[in-house]
Amino acid sequence: MYKMLRETFLFIGKFLRLSEARFLFTLRLYKKVMCMLRIVIADDCNMVRAWIRRILEQNLGQRTELIAEASDGAEALEFLHRERADLLFSDIEMPHMNGIRLLEIVQKERLCQCVVLMSECAKFEYAREGLRLGAFDYFVKPIEAEKIAYIYRRVGTVIKQRFIQKKDFGEDVVAACILGKKQEIESVIQRYLKRCLKENSSTDSDDLSMARGLRGIQEKVVEKYPWLENLLLEKEEIRTYLMKAQERKTVEKEVSEYLLSLYRFIKEYVPDEVSEIISNTVDYILWHPYEKFSLTDMANMNYVSNTYLSYRFHIEIGRSYIDYVGQYKSDLIRKLLISTDKNVMEIAEQLGFGDYKYMGRFFKKRTGYAPSDYRKIYCI
Repeated sequence: MYKMLRETFLFIGKFLRLSEARFLFTLRLYKKVMCMLRIVIADDCNMVRAWIRRILEQNLGQRTELIAEASDGAEALEFLHRERADLLFSDIEMPHMNGIRLLEIVQKERLCQCVVLMSECAKFEYAREGLRLGAFDYFVKPIEAEKIAYIYRRVGTVIKQRFIQKKDFGEDVVAACILGKKQEIESVIQRYLKRCLKENSSTDSDDLSMARGLRGIQEKVVEKYPWLENLLLEKEEIRTYLMKAQERKTVEKEVSEYLLSLYRFIKEYVPDEVSEIISNTVDYILWHPYEKFSLTDMANMNYVSNTYLSYRFHIEIGRSYIDYVGQYKSDLIRKLLISTDKNVMEIAEQLGFGDYKYMGRFFKKRTGYAPSDYRKIYCI
């Protein structure tokens, strides 16, 4: 079904000449709307979890994905920190962490779109506190199948509406502009940041929500260009990076710079149309960041002379071989200075410089910073 409609959208997109970002968004929107809801069940009673699971499988099996079951709130929270969920069914009275506390954290850190609270007894205080904290619904066990189906329909509608509202400023559009090397990338990033900051203005979890967004964009870009992982922060490092930026009160500036660096990496290192010789050379450089090689090595690999390879590289890439490799090495140094505790000598050795003093002069010439100064400013 989705494949057939995707082909239809491709034809329509070409006919209407839609922009790449808008076209990709349309495809992703349809896929998002049609995909299953990701559900988590948290209850300390095995029978209750089994009952809800059976209702979901029998009545909504083709439209739901039960991604986790937890016997207490702490276990559910640990899972939600790792995986995205659309709907959480949570008992209120659980060991280690009750449902009210779990709801409070989930809402604060935006870990799940909709939370439904359950209780074995009808206590008005539970319902009032849950709704005050933002619970999607509250009901008393035992649970009827019709109630589950009703909640599912409501959650699906809410998620669709939220997704549509974000269409102009979401992670998908930013990633599409980066991958498409679109010139309007700066305005798209600013609109994206404006939306993120507006959403987080009423919470204390700006760094977590922003980190999730950055990770989402980065994953989409790295999926197409895996070698970019050599230049980018690890998933776990992104939040730490943003927390440091928050301390410096430069979150918006540094997030913008990070996203623009993704754009720059692709624009500078990924050629559009080149010959096989240059394509092989570029691929080797990008996929072997810590290997020491020379122009002669690349020429021998392609069975051509140094002069010919140097000439073709400059003509097809628009910059010299030395400048291209130098920029790549400079970006690798940035990554290692920011995300590792290796000293300058170790980094120089890892990147094949040999002399750490030479690497320091090389880095300062390209960035304006000595390695030690750059680390003090941006280290996470």
